[in-house]
Order: sequence, then C-alpha cells, then structure tokens
Amino acid sequence: MTKEEIIENLRDAGCNEDTINHYFAAIDAGDCKEAIHILEKHREKLLEQFHASNDCICCLDFFVTKSEKENGKHI
Repeated sequence: MTKEEIIENLRDAGCNEDTINHYFAAIDAGDCKEAIHILEKHREKLLEQFHASNDCICCLDFFVTKSEKENGKHI
C-alpha cells in the first residue's frame, strides 16, 4: 500500500491527524509494535463509543416500548 492509501484507510477508520502522525512516526522509527499499539488504542476507543451508543439505543427502545404501553401505542 502507498502512504496515501494507508492515510485514506486510517481516516476511513476514524483516525484523526494526530493518531495518523503518531502511527507514521512509529513506522518511520521502525517500531512496528508501537504502530500496532496505536491502532489497537484507536480500536478500543471506537469500541467504547459503540457501546455507549448501544446503551443509548437500549434506553430509547425501553422508553418507546414503555410509552407505547402506557399510551396505547399513540405517541
């Protein structure tokens, strides 16, 4: 992959410029272990955001279901 393709992939994965710069600094320094660690940390952040969004969806689903039962499905 070219550097441009890697940058595009990292941006598509939601990495900001700081994360991308840290990733390439690690790669340029020959520290592949650190580069992978940077990507794993970003993945963890995305997973936390996913779980937070999922919790919000569950709360909304509960509220809608409860409201429908209390109001005869007329919201």
